[in-house]
Amino acid sequence: MVNVILESGGAQDPLPQGKTNWMGQNGPGGWCSIKVNNVEQGLNSIGFNIVVLKFPEQNPPEQYSCFDTCKDQNACFTLADFIQKIQPDRYILMSACGSITDCLCQPLCDELRALGSGYFSRSMDELSGAHRNESWVMVARKGHGLIKECFKPAGQGPCIDSVDI
Repeated sequence: MVNVILESGGAQDPLPQGKTNWMGQNGPGGWCSIKVNNVEQGLNSIGFNIVVLKFPEQNPPEQYSCFDTCKDQNACFTLADFIQKIQPDRYILMSACGSITDCLCQPLCDELRALGSGYFSRSMDELSGAHRNESWVMVARKGHGLIKECFKPAGQGPCIDSVDI
């Protein structure tokens, strides 16, 4: 069993001491973190940050990446394809940085919904560009469903969740 700590803070949320935003600065701006047993595995990059573990104790992760759904219109399709290709039983750790719904697409919402996301089960009209600089984290196991998810609108504080898998 391992401990996973996921953090996501929007541009208006306070930056925790010792952290930098996605631009590498100690000031306003979104930030995120994905730690497995206190080892940073996330990229703290704009958009969706994702870490995939074949089994909880895996180090290094099977896969890790980020997808800029804040500015890149194709990133949502690339991320949807990435999630679709993840093998069953893998642990999927995700953390948002910035306005992840700016460049949203239905295939991505469908993939996240299939993983058990309640937040992305909303309609595209309700989600697309509606939430700027939100905080969102999720842990799921492909084929088994949601383990944990947190969403907070911009300025409502960061999502910080810990889960043992």
